[in-house]
This record gives sequence, structure tokens and C-alpha cells, in this order.
Amino acid sequence: MSVEILAPAGSPEAVIAAVQNGANAVYLGGASFNARRRAKNFSDEELQQAVDYCHLYGVKVYATFNILVGDREMRDADEAVRTLARLGVDALIVQDVGVARRIRAVAPDMELHASTQMSVHSVEGAVAARDMGFSRVVAARELSREDLVILCRESPIEIEVFTHGALCAAYSGQCYMSALIGQRSGNRGFCAQPCRMEYRYENGKPAALMSLRELCMAPHLTELADMGVASLKIEGRMRRPEYVGLAVSVYSRALNERRAPTKEELNKLSTMFSREGFTDGYYTGRAVSKNVKDTRAMFGMRTEADEGAMKKLCDEVRRTYEGRSLRRVPVEASFTARAGLPLSMTLTDHDGHTVTASGEIPEPARSRASTAEGLAENVRKFGSTAFEAKSVQIALDDGLAVPASAVNALRRDCAEALTAARMAHHTPRLGDFPRSLPCRGSDEPPAFTVSVENISQLSDELLAMSPAIVYVPLWRTEPSALADLISRNVPVCVTLPRVILPTQEAEVRRWLRAARDAGVREALCGNIGHIRLAREEGFGVRGDFGLNAYNRQTMEYLRDEGLLSATASFELKYASIRELSGIMPTEAIVYGHLPLMLFENCLIRASSGRCDCSRVRRFTDRTRREFLLMPAFGCRTALFNAVPLWLADRRDDYESIGLTYARLSFTSESPAECVRIFKAYRLGDEASGQFTRGLYVRGVE
Repeated sequence: MSVEILAPAGSPEAVIAAVQNGANAVYLGGASFNARRRAKNFSDEELQQAVDYCHLYGVKVYATFNILVGDREMRDADEAVRTLARLGVDALIVQDVGVARRIRAVAPDMELHASTQMSVHSVEGAVAARDMGFSRVVAARELSREDLVILCRESPIEIEVFTHGALCAAYSGQCYMSALIGQRSGNRGFCAQPCRMEYRYENGKPAALMSLRELCMAPHLTELADMGVASLKIEGRMRRPEYVGLAVSVYSRALNERRAPTKEELNKLSTMFSREGFTDGYYTGRAVSKNVKDTRAMFGMRTEADEGAMKKLCDEVRRTYEGRSLRRVPVEASFTARAGLPLSMTLTDHDGHTVTASGEIPEPARSRASTAEGLAENVRKFGSTAFEAKSVQIALDDGLAVPASAVNALRRDCAEALTAARMAHHTPRLGDFPRSLPCRGSDEPPAFTVSVENISQLSDELLAMSPAIVYVPLWRTEPSALADLISRNVPVCVTLPRVILPTQEAEVRRWLRAARDAGVREALCGNIGHIRLAREEGFGVRGDFGLNAYNRQTMEYLRDEGLLSATASFELKYASIRELSGIMPTEAIVYGHLPLMLFENCLIRASSGRCDCSRVRRFTDRTRREFLLMPAFGCRTALFNAVPLWLADRRDDYESIGLTYARLSFTSESPAECVRIFKAYRLGDEASGQFTRGLYVRGVE
């Protein structure tokens, strides 16, 4: 299987730069519904031109449709999908489970790729994506070499891997910081990149504590190809065309020649764009000692020095694609000149297209007859077209005179016909998604559930208030403690980590079996892959916020998967949640320090130089807001909002939207604080101190 070099294209010029420098596919965004909504993106006319241009050279075009879509936008999204299908794009890159369901009805023949925003990082996730109709998964960028080997070996669908460009600090699709602090949702294509700003760790100096260097996997291309990666993806739809051209050139040459990039090539990549150098991310840098990742070398910022030498290099790269065609489509040509019959020429490309053109009847030569060699030389003159004759067959009767103008006309007609054939695409099957009927949620006030970071927060006094469900972290709770809770008739549900890499799955399965033996029967899952994993171990499944349930179709998918309940996205407004709550038992978080980011890095160690999970740490931004930094499963770090969501005195708001459950999410609170807060929600008390109302009223872009 050949490996694809997939290039970003944020402009028509970038498309040309990618194609002429050797890309096998490009990905680009239409006017809406993509994760770079502040970019220029493509009009329908520009997109059609890009598709035609790419298909002429045998390059595929993938359109990004990788954001969460609200119910009120779905009809517009349907029409956008139909337009992309009519324009001939080869696949859609999709984040939203609900959107994927609609595409199967709206454009049933459209190929689907699961965006990295879907947070797929395991074999079980790839299986779930396959079952939803995806043919490819863009794997999370945090996978190690060992994880990728397992994923490529066992995945039922293709695996695409980011190999060059910007690295997000947090797991894609699990970052809510931009939304919660500025109403610009990364899941909606409006990320404000708060991770690129400076923060202060504890009492330290301001620094780029979350800004990662540029990813460069060029030295590992042969290894990635050999392990079965289908597509090597270059990030950068916001970057200039020269960046695209250079990156594609270096990567395609190194891959085709099965070699590492030269020092000169790496220097050029760094000069074009880097952040104090490159990193190979998590591919080789997983563990150094005591199972703790030493990733401080991954961090960097863009500097003035980085900008200095770029202009001269851009001029050099621009010459590789401006004004001329470096890339050629190989064809086999045949030319026939028979006495008494019209001249004819046939072109055949390697994709199976064949075209033939006929011309005038050749006349006998009056002085010098045409030769096969002369005709072959003329046939090869494809000039500025996209074609190049790899072989030419001449059938020529003796004594005929074939004028050059006749050969030129046939060659021109054949080139035009073959161009049209290569640009043509099948008329797609198009349909419609059936309208969903409105349905009401529960008329009863929602029952309170409680989630904790540590089982010590579950005091007897709190349990005496009879929460409907108690969520406890699977990886932090001993089976004996679970058995004790079950013996006391506490409705326990174990919370799975949001990320379980392939190399960690066996350990999590052992924990699940121990929890099941202790009497636990339900698991809270925040990833599509974990639903299958928990069910295989005998658990009923509830859906957590990490599933990004943002619309009715996503809720219907979770309902059809047999989930007992699902948590609505906390980026939704109340009115939108009301439309979801009638589909299945729905939960919303109504109290807590909401999650902002989940890092593969141990940021505590990266910031302080040592591993210490003994207490909650603090990140301070330039406005002196103190965010909570807490350890997570797998020596990861979770960042939580600086102030808690408080809705105790807004009960009418969340009690009127049909919720079955209202969650109190405890993170750093003491057992006594947990009790106080639970009582306050029962009584409808006003908040004291600093707090936020979240996004349920404000919403997000």
C-alpha cells in the first residue's frame, strides 16, 4: 500500500504549491463548518477549481467538516454537504457524531474520515468509527510509537497521522479553555489559542508553559510507512503557500527515497516555520524514568529570530510552483497515419482513462515523407499541459506527409479530452435526513448526581443526602472501597479515564474486572472507544461530557448504542439542551470547576522539574486567574477552570429543560465543602466568592 502525503491548503495558491511539490492529497475548508473558520477558506467557485486542478494531477481533495454543529444549523450543514458532494470532493473530515449520521443520509456515497477532534486514540475507538461509517481515523497526536504499532496492526480502517506542523497542548476535542474563558469554542472552529500565551506556575516566572514546539516527524517516515500508516498529514491551513510547498517537497522526497531528511532540508523546514526548533512529539518521548514523561524539551515559542531568514527562503520555494508545472501526468501515446484514413491519436493515463482524436486524411509526400522518429518527437511536445508522454507508438505508412499542424491539433484535442476525463466525477447520490419530531424531557426536577476526584470526598454526611449516582474514578479507587460502597447500597458508577492508549488498555480492563467483582455495574465513558470497552467487560454505560453531545443526532446515536444516560455538552445553551433531553435520560453539569484541557504531558513536572501529585497545583494567567492543575490517569495533567460553575440559585433555569440528572462535579473541594455545596443546591442558595455561570446562557461562537 502506497503512503499518502496529505497537505494543508488554506488558499488556492497553497493548493498549487502542494500539488506541484508532490502531495497525494490536500485538505481544505469550505466557507463554513470547519475548524479554521477565521481563515479565508474557499468559496464554492474556488473549491470547484481546486478540485478540478487536483484531480487533473491525480490528487485527492478532502474537505474539513470538523466542528460540532447545533440543531438549528443542521439544515444548512446538510446543504453544505450536498454542495461538497456535487463539487466532487473525495472525502469529508468529520468530528461530530451527529453530523456523520446525517451525511450517511444526505450524501450516502461520501467517504468519511474521523477528525482528530473526535479524540480517537485506541483500537476500540477505530472500531467504533468503522461502525459509524468512517473509512479512516486521524489518530490523536499523543500516541507513541508503541501505541501506533498496535493501532495500525489492529484497526479495521485506515490510520492517518499528523507528521508536521503545530501541536495543540491538549488532546484535540477535549479542550474547552477558549470557550470557557472567551466564548470562542475550539470545537466550533474559533479557538483563540490560549495555550500560546504565558502563564505562571505556582510562584515561578511567566513563561510559555503550554506552548509546544512544531512537530517534525520527517526522520521517522519510513518507519511509519512500514507499520501501516495510510496517510502522513502536514498541519497548516493557516500557513502561507511557501510553507506548504517546502514541507510537501521535503516529506514526499524523503518518503519516496526511503530516507531521513538531510540536514539542509531540516534547516529549511526550521527556517520556514518553527518554535525554537522542532519536536517529534510523543512518538519517541513517552517515558524516561518512573513512568513519568520528561517533555520539557517539547516547549517553545515563535521568536523574532525565527521570522528573520524566512523571506529569502520563501522566494526560493515560490519558484517551485509559480508560472510553470513541475508535476506531470504520465501518459502512453499512440499516433496512426494510414493512407486513405483520417489521422488519429490516442492517449491513455495510468488511471485507466483513454481518449482518441481524429483529424485530416494524410496526403502522399511530394518531396520528403514523414518519419516515425519525427512524428514521435512532435507527439511528445505537451508543452505547458499537465501531461508527459512516457511512451509513444507510431503506426505510419510509407510515403505519407503529415504536417506538424495536424499533429499539434490532435495532441491539443487529446490533451483537452483527457483533462476533462480526469476532472470528471460521478453525479453523487443525494438525499435528505428525516425531520426529527420534538420530544419532551422529564417534567420532574432532575436528581442530583455527584462526581469526585478522590473517594475521600465521599463522606458519610454527603452519602446520607442520597445522590442518585456517585461517580468515582476507576483508576484511583480500590476494589475494597468500591465493595464497601456497594454493601451500603450506594449507586456507584466508575469513571473511566478520558484517554486509554493501546498500551494502557490491558491495565484498565483489569481494573474494570476488579470493579465488576466488587459489585459495580455501571461505567461513565467520555470517548466513543470506551463504550465498547466497558460493555465488553459487562458494564452498563453512561455518557460523559467528553463525548461532546451537542445535537439531537449525537444523542440518538448514544441512545441507539444502548447508553443509560448522556451528559450534554456544557458549551450548549439551555434551550439547546431542552431539545436533547427528550431523546434519552440527559445529565448536565451544574456545579464544578469545569475541565479546560487534558494534557499528555505531566505539566507539573514540566513546570517544576519534579513529579509531585501530593496536592492541587495552580496556573496563573496575566489577569491573575488561578487555574487548577491536577494529575490524571497515565501521568497526564488536567487543567480546570479558575472559578466554579454555580447555579444553585438558578434552579428554575436547569430544572425547566427536561434533565434527568444534575451533576455536582467535585475536584479540589474538601469533604466538608462537598457537603456544604450539596446542601446549597438543595436549598437554592446564592454563591459566595468568585464563580461563573458557565455557557448555558451566553453560549459560544
